[in-house]
Amino acid sequence: MVFSSVAAAIESFSEPAVVNATRRELYKAISTVRAVALISSGAVGVVSAYVLPQSQGVYSIVLSNLTHALVLVVGLTSSSGGVSRVFSIGIPNSEVIRLAFDAVVQSVMKFVLGNGEGFILLLSCDETSRGAYKLASNISSLAARFVFDRLEEQSFAAFSRLQNDVPAMEGTFVLATKTSSMIAMLFSFVGPAYSRLFVKIMYGPEWESAGVPFLLSMSLFYLQFISVNGIAEGYFNAVATSKAVRGYSMFTFIVMILYMGR
Repeated sequence: MVFSSVAAAIESFSEPAVVNATRRELYKAISTVRAVALISSGAVGVVSAYVLPQSQGVYSIVLSNLTHALVLVVGLTSSSGGVSRVFSIGIPNSEVIRLAFDAVVQSVMKFVLGNGEGFILLLSCDETSRGAYKLASNISSLAARFVFDRLEEQSFAAFSRLQNDVPAMEGTFVLATKTSSMIAMLFSFVGPAYSRLFVKIMYGPEWESAGVPFLLSMSLFYLQFISVNGIAEGYFNAVATSKAVRGYSMFTFIVMILYMGR
């Protein structure tokens, strides 16, 4: 958990480079760096899993996460013109500092919400149930990462450019939401019909009997909400004031408390 948190902290330093590259529309560079990060982290994970003793196999996941984070930071910073260009915003005023602080708080809230399920599963489920849930969640997250993340980034860049043209921005928001919803519907309606066969072929009858197909079907249906939420969040972050961001962070904090305390 400690090393995973360190990896998340390192990866957060790539955000300025991501924002800078997105505003400059360096989408090819972003995609290339992310592809290299995924391939590098996968290679490190496989090699370390073979090299490390079986009792220390969990550290292969940690090393994979750290590699992914470091490659993102170095690659995105370099492709955006180096550290000086990424952070060359002059002396930050109070508004910039408040926005940065609010963004950090919001990221922490989202991190806790995203990983809070692990603590709940640890306290309330056996190992088989935890493994089944994580497997289904990871499979569905592949769709969210490789399909909806790209659409959210493009939408955020479009919203940022159209801030002074409200009708065009609203039209873009509606179009992006409809597109994302239609793609999510394909996963929601088609995916569950093949989830049992997919799990049986890819992971074997043991995971099929553990309830993974049902959990995967529910996770694919959940993508419908994730897709709309991502577009709405991009729209909000592009137009929100620091006061609105703080209000949203407070709302997220309340949801986090209710979620963790249920």
